[in-house]
Amino acid sequence: MNTFREKVQARWPNYDDRRGVFRRGATQDEMRRVASETQLDCKLTCRSHLQAYAEYLPKLYFEGNPADIDFAKLPARYVIKPRCQTGVLMLMDHGVDLKTGRPADNAQIRAFFEQQWCYRGLNNDVLIEEMIENRDGSPCVSQFKCLTFHGRVEYIHYVSVGYDLGCIAYDYDRDWNRVALYHSAQPVERGIARPVHFPMVIALAEHLAEYYRNWTGIEHVRVDLFDSDKGPVFGEYAGGTNGGEGFTEDAQILLGSLW
Repeated sequence: MNTFREKVQARWPNYDDRRGVFRRGATQDEMRRVASETQLDCKLTCRSHLQAYAEYLPKLYFEGNPADIDFAKLPARYVIKPRCQTGVLMLMDHGVDLKTGRPADNAQIRAFFEQQWCYRGLNNDVLIEEMIENRDGSPCVSQFKCLTFHGRVEYIHYVSVGYDLGCIAYDYDRDWNRVALYHSAQPVERGIARPVHFPMVIALAEHLAEYYRNWTGIEHVRVDLFDSDKGPVFGEYAGGTNGGEGFTEDAQILLGSLW
């Protein structure tokens, strides 16, 4: 196996990650590994693992079934997301979802999350966390998506503006030199100034990556940290890293060689 894609897929060769089921040929060892490894990819479970890093975790307002949310107890700003499914969340700001720019009432929010597909065999429970803010009170969108191998940050996909596929992002190495990894990243000729908290981000990401590898035995994980001007805040672990997709073919070989 040479490419990053192949190495991601080989992590669980007989496990259907999307449907949460094992295919014929799965061994007891693979089943045990999947049960252990998916703990840290679950946004709720990983919080209990990372209590030593509590100061870097967003405040948790609620976890459970969307039907049980008491919206009257929530602040005007919050983030609501499933435990494990990625790319599906709402960033609520006084009744408006910042991702879509459209209002969403309580019934619409409940209905949206109750119909989401069940990821990795878990239920459709959600987390509601604080919205990370900057010192001026503005919502923090920018984040470091740190690609770590053997506990070391090698590359960073830095999101500066926007959400999901519509975001503006730049690829850098650990010394903040521009590189080209993701198809969706800005051209390598473009760049931005190194963020103020970058050294702290590298140190925190490597501590978190080391915890992940010690727990799972897996030598790669993407560690996402929000780049608030008050300091970095943990977002999530992404063990599958986009299923190994989204990278140029040159990056596939490069990242595969690091694993």
